[in-house]
Amino acid sequence: EKEKEKEKEKEKEEEEKEEDQSQVDKAKMDDFILTLQTCQSRDLIDKAAVDFCELNTKLNRRRLARGLFAVPRTQLSLLPYYARLCAVLAPAMPDLPEMLAGMLEKEFADFMRYKSESNLETKVRNVRFQGELLKFKLTKPLAVFTCLQSCIDDFAYQNIELACNLLEVCGRFLHRSKLTHERTKNMLSTMLRLKSVKNLDSRLDTMLENAYYLCCPPERSARSVRKVRSAVQEYVRHLLFVRLSKQTLETVKKQLRKLDWKEHEGYIIKCLLKIHKCKYNQVYLFASLISGLNRYHNNLAIHLADDLLSEMRHLLHANEFSKQQRLLSLAKLLGELYNDLVVDSVVIFDALYTLLSSGTDKTGPMPDPPGDLFRVRVVCTLLDTCGHYFDRGTSKKRLDLFLAHLQRYLLLKEHLSMDVEFTISDTLEALRPDHKRLQTVEAAEA
Repeated sequence: EKEKEKEKEKEKEEEEKEEDQSQVDKAKMDDFILTLQTCQSRDLIDKAAVDFCELNTKLNRRRLARGLFAVPRTQLSLLPYYARLCAVLAPAMPDLPEMLAGMLEKEFADFMRYKSESNLETKVRNVRFQGELLKFKLTKPLAVFTCLQSCIDDFAYQNIELACNLLEVCGRFLHRSKLTHERTKNMLSTMLRLKSVKNLDSRLDTMLENAYYLCCPPERSARSVRKVRSAVQEYVRHLLFVRLSKQTLETVKKQLRKLDWKEHEGYIIKCLLKIHKCKYNQVYLFASLISGLNRYHNNLAIHLADDLLSEMRHLLHANEFSKQQRLLSLAKLLGELYNDLVVDSVVIFDALYTLLSSGTDKTGPMPDPPGDLFRVRVVCTLLDTCGHYFDRGTSKKRLDLFLAHLQRYLLLKEHLSMDVEFTISDTLEALRPDHKRLQTVEAAEA
């Protein structure tokens, strides 16, 4: 009773001092507390801490503590920033976090004493605020453990939600700290035992599991080990994927020629086919590089073209969405190789017909499902790259036949999306501007 009387006397003295404070200072402090509700970033709250230093008095610190304590219960997103404000000011004003922590502890003790089923949002705000202060080491872990133990002692309904909210905020911090690890671990195991014994509804059950795994996340599988490559292999990758540009093309070619081709030819071809690792507008540089190297290594073009076509057939057969960009890049490279006279037109037309006739794992002998239009994009990519060279002689006749075959393929599709329709129109207009599109399957087969 004597302590209560002393507290009342102190409060009266504080009120008398506040009354003596000038109206201008009060207005400035009130405006400052109102602006705190808009400080939802680190920069803004740090600036607010600097601004408060100009208003720093014992009365204003007490008013600030009360203002922080009275944070709206629906604006929980402010709590981390308010705790940061206290942490920034704490070295110069240690009484500020002490007053705030004392208010929160007293309020929580009142909640536990009266055990009211109302004001859940206010209780949640209280425990989350204490958790945020703990992470900035502005309050002692004992205070948080006291709150958590009080919830465990009466493990039902609102207390379960309060315990879960407290663990969500600072549970992992407590579990990872050396001084509090064991006690946190014991409390978590106690909560799991109570959860298994009590017949809780699914919502509370899920909240407890989430809180537990936030504190003790399950072990993840080890990351894939990085491939071990020799120094020469790393150098080849550096030349192709980093150094290669329009200005350094000749330099890269000279450096690759210096390597032992009997030993490293296979790896160089493998890297050249990883065309999807470079920028799309640099594919022509790979083709120019291959053309330049082919003058000194006659078997390079044969081996590379064979591996490229084999890779394209494999990707068509697998029909995986994640590898579609790779297939587009290979088609672009094949067209650029024709432009640089590395492969002839026979290879190009064989690839075009393969794209529209090869089956997949899912469709069997059929090329692709009726609604799948990706192969059309690949064909258009290849034709846009090198099709303009098929404008005379037998290559022109072969392209006309293929374009009829392509239009027959399109007519058998259920529906063409708008972007595919535009892609087809652009390709046909570029290759055969005077020809009209065929409208029936019979006309395409004629």
